[in-house]
Amino acid sequence: MRRPVLLVAAVVVAVVAVAALAFTSSPDTAPVRLGHDDVTVLLDRAGTGTVAAQVEVPADVASVSLYATMPRMGHMTPEVVAERERPGLFRATGELFAMTGPWVLTVRADDEIVTFDITVGCGVVVLPKRQVIGSWLLLTGFCSLWLGVGWDGQWHVDVGPDTFFTAPHLMFYFGSALIGLTSLAVVLPSRGATAGPGVPVLGFRAPAAFLVAGLGAAGHLLYGATDLWWHTVYGFDLLDSTPSHLSLQLAMQVQAVAVVMAFAALRDTRSGRWGLAAAGAFGVAAGSIMLDGDAFGVSLTVLGGSAVAAWTLCAVAGITRSGWWVAALGLLFVAVHAATFFFPPFATRWYSESIGQPLRDNALGVPLLALAMPLVFPLAAVVGAAAVAFARRRGISPNVAMAVLGAVIGLTVVISQLLLDEVGTNPLLAALLVTALGAVAGRFGWQSAALMRRLAPREA
Repeated sequence: MRRPVLLVAAVVVAVVAVAALAFTSSPDTAPVRLGHDDVTVLLDRAGTGTVAAQVEVPADVASVSLYATMPRMGHMTPEVVAERERPGLFRATGELFAMTGPWVLTVRADDEIVTFDITVGCGVVVLPKRQVIGSWLLLTGFCSLWLGVGWDGQWHVDVGPDTFFTAPHLMFYFGSALIGLTSLAVVLPSRGATAGPGVPVLGFRAPAAFLVAGLGAAGHLLYGATDLWWHTVYGFDLLDSTPSHLSLQLAMQVQAVAVVMAFAALRDTRSGRWGLAAAGAFGVAAGSIMLDGDAFGVSLTVLGGSAVAAWTLCAVAGITRSGWWVAALGLLFVAVHAATFFFPPFATRWYSESIGQPLRDNALGVPLLALAMPLVFPLAAVVGAAAVAFARRRGISPNVAMAVLGAVIGLTVVISQLLLDEVGTNPLLAALLVTALGAVAGRFGWQSAALMRRLAPREA
């Protein structure tokens, strides 16, 4: 019994290490981001003196300039003309703000004028430290949750019967509990907080990502109680597709979205963007088992998984506005897939030996959860990265580009699953539905990104 104790100790050490890393990390830049429709301004700081500005506009804009006014004092700074670096991107450097206080920054893009309210001070508003730490703890909790689910599935296949209190169950419930407790730790001190946007709930100003994460974790633990009841009434589980398990999978997807939201608020730091890519990779993995069964001859597993893949990829593209981070999403998906491939069979053999529960005679040790993941997704991420770069250069409407990209992702997934004979009994209908749903999910992912970008405290 010493081995399970060592497993728990290793998990605790990992949590403490991640928490320490989050405590010591700090933003690698301190920009101020202002966004409105198709115009985005990134200032290196909101202060007096020389300020560097990066302006993103539609690709057909020929000229951009900036100036600032302080209506309360009647001040107006000279207009600074931006230099065009490439289609859709301009850079300017100049003294935009003469003193601290509330200003109105005006951007002139050809004949269009866009204004932003900004408060200039000596410092830069950043997310509270508890949210930065909390985001990494959410990711750690979801990692434990996902690998625990993979271990549990492997246990069902290679060993068979289990109880509610077997180690695989405890591992993924630990992950969900960590997500829930972290959400409480971030939300409870937020009463009267002014830094960063939040959702008013019972007198608290809850950060949206942690509110969603807390609700997802609460649902997961509630369905866990249902799973305990199921085990009490029916004994051992012989199948994964019990009502309690399906409910747990849906609650897990809610938590996956919450982790993406948490790192969307940290997109201005390099570590935050890596966290976003990792959160997206886990989300795509979780989406591959979100649904089960067939409907009208179409696999619901493929339908749901491809939609989540399209939404996640386009959401990451919309949050970062960079094809590079879309490619990074594919790279980290490879890492998640490798962990899902190797960990469950190893942990199953290790734990069965430690408790004296023999493997089945016909146990193959094949990592079935890893095989259920969309193996073609890294390729789709590379295609997505190229598509984002192409759309930016050509000035293609993001809504159109993301809808087309989502459709391509859906079609790619359904073709790969067709080769494995996993799309259901009606391949043509499956191809049509998955492609159409991928297009809708891709566009919705871009629209969701516009909302998630507002989770950062610097978003105007």
